Amino acid sequence: MSVHKKTAAFLTSLLLLVPAASLTGGYVLAEDTSETTETQQDTNSQEYTVSGGFSYSLTSEGTVCIESCSLTDEALVIPDTIDGIAVTELGKKAFGDDPTACPFTSVSIPAGVNYISADNPFIYCEKLTEITVSADNKDFCAVDGVLFSADMKKLICYPIAKPGSAFTIPDGVETIGSSGLYSTQLSEIKFPSSLTTVSDFGLSYNEKLTAADISATKTDTLGQAAFMSCSVLSDVKLPETLTEIQAGAFLGCERLKEITLPQSLTTVGQFAFKDTGLKSVTVPDSVVDIGYSAFGYYTDENGEEKADSDFTIIGTYGSAAHRYCTDSDEEYDYSNNFTFKTEEEQNAVQELIDLEKKPFGDYEYAQVDDYAVITSCTSTDAVLNVPAEIEGLPVKSIYPAAFSSCGSVEIIVPEGVETIREMAFFNCTSVKSIVLPASMQNVGGHAFDTCSSLETINTGGTVTFGSVVFYGCTSLRSVTISGNCTTLEGDAFFSDCSALEEIVITNGNGSFSSKDGVLYSKDGTELIAYPEAKSGKSFKIPKGVKKIADYAFLDCQDLKDVVMSKELEEIGDYSFYGCTNLKKFRCYDSLKTIGEYAVGFCYNSEADTQNGETEDTPVEGFKLYTNKNSAAYNYAKKNSLTVVTGTVRLFGSNITIWAAVTMAAAAVLAVFGAVFAAVKRSLRKKKEKRSDAERRVKIEEKRKKRQEEKSEDNDEN
Repeated sequence: MSVHKKTAAFLTSLLLLVPAASLTGGYVLAEDTSETTETQQDTNSQEYTVSGGFSYSLTSEGTVCIESCSLTDEALVIPDTIDGIAVTELGKKAFGDDPTACPFTSVSIPAGVNYISADNPFIYCEKLTEITVSADNKDFCAVDGVLFSADMKKLICYPIAKPGSAFTIPDGVETIGSSGLYSTQLSEIKFPSSLTTVSDFGLSYNEKLTAADISATKTDTLGQAAFMSCSVLSDVKLPETLTEIQAGAFLGCERLKEITLPQSLTTVGQFAFKDTGLKSVTVPDSVVDIGYSAFGYYTDENGEEKADSDFTIIGTYGSAAHRYCTDSDEEYDYSNNFTFKTEEEQNAVQELIDLEKKPFGDYEYAQVDDYAVITSCTSTDAVLNVPAEIEGLPVKSIYPAAFSSCGSVEIIVPEGVETIREMAFFNCTSVKSIVLPASMQNVGGHAFDTCSSLETINTGGTVTFGSVVFYGCTSLRSVTISGNCTTLEGDAFFSDCSALEEIVITNGNGSFSSKDGVLYSKDGTELIAYPEAKSGKSFKIPKGVKKIADYAFLDCQDLKDVVMSKELEEIGDYSFYGCTNLKKFRCYDSLKTIGEYAVGFCYNSEADTQNGETEDTPVEGFKLYTNKNSAAYNYAKKNSLTVVTGTVRLFGSNITIWAAVTMAAAAVLAVFGAVFAAVKRSLRKKKEKRSDAERRVKIEEKRKKRQEEKSEDNDEN
């Protein structure tokens, strides 16, 4: 069997509960049986009293518990007393432990028996057709040869060889006991609405049972191996009350090819659906725990446990189902690698399968209502003009993966096309430019995922986009989006667009705007995405921005300086994650919320290499500048980041307040000195001007005096 320790541990527990001869259908453990052997030795070595074909022990009340029986009569009548002591209990192996040698076809239980082992001693009676109980027994009763508790709330044993192919469990029964309907001849069983519990091995090894509809019951638990090795069971309907499917519940139900798990379910135990016919399963979000090998595993011809490489899990990203797809455990040497899809993705796949496709040149298409949808394109034309009409039908939609095999460099989608479905251009590695029409309304998630050569795209009139439409477009430099766009679904919309330089939003009445290649909300209060390869080492958050969205500056490694707005109130999760050159970051008291790993963190690439998992690590040399007890200060302390208080930003640098005061004082003195010097120079110049004027007056006076004297001399002559 399997070499895994968990397998060994689980199957060992099965051996302890049921006869080994009944496990020949591929589940006998061939290793790690030391615990079983030791238990069996302890049981065999225990001394019992033998009397009249019975071996018995005494209970704590001094009554008889029958431990085994060596009688060969087909009709076994259990006596009221043995050796004068009242018989009150039937042990686990009251009728022996060799199913092939057990002769009993009927067993009669006396009035005094008040306890029957919970492990059901009748599972060793392969010839048993009937059980009867004394009418005076207060704890048990029998109806048509089937053993029940006296209040008819628990079905204890349906005889293995009881003739008949159909059985209706009476109303009022709440529990099917351990191995209660074990290895019967039944092909049809009807369950009462009162049923709440199916115990361990409750209906296991029913090799003729084809259907089990318990949807109308109140069952909340299916015990371990509840339906194990029901080899022809193909139709199972579960109730909306079911919370737990325990280990091995449907192990070996090889014809079970589909099952609907209810929204109430929380736990699926290990091996629950191993060796079934399931190729896919939808797991509801309510499930929080999925055990080892619960889905997608089978036993090969060599008895080795194998994972089905084609198995698909359908669920929600981030759920237990999603985690199970890649679950691993070094100790037990296993690693899951199952395909995961959302329900929408699975429905899309099924829709494609159901379409009636027709060839048309390099295209394949299908008719939906009165229009055509393109399902495939294998063109290698350098410039590809997608047809607006195919055989008289207008083309309105491009379906998932349709252009994945296209080798064109430029693709022009015509007017009239309204929808591009999810992953429509997935891995279209040759295309460098795509132009979408004004008629375009919806682009599905991952539509251009891994278009690694795509450099530019004009998305035309697209109004709504699915999640991460451009993921893996590592050459994408420019994106033009309609101003009428209302929805960019999900976070990190432009993640892994490492060459993106600009995001352009045209005029319109939608929900977004752009400025200098940066994406904002229409009103400019939220900065949504900063292109990873945008030129420039610094960026100033515009006034009016109150929120920076999750992942807005993800992996913008060229940025060395970001100036925060004093109006900013919120920084989202991972907003500046991976900005490894952003060593200094200042936040103001206006900031009220700062998200998880918002700033100062990046991937630990060494951890990625060692175990394949990402690890968040602080950016080397990072310092956060803020005021004490602010939201940013608490964020830094919580994440063990270096935080500096008592500083201000001046001239692009963070300096202490004392230094700022000193610089300000020096500046004031410098200004005062300059003013004083200017005044002094002005006064001196004024004085000089006054002196010069006075000198000129005196010279003029002297000149006039000389002229007067000269005039007087002339008069005398």
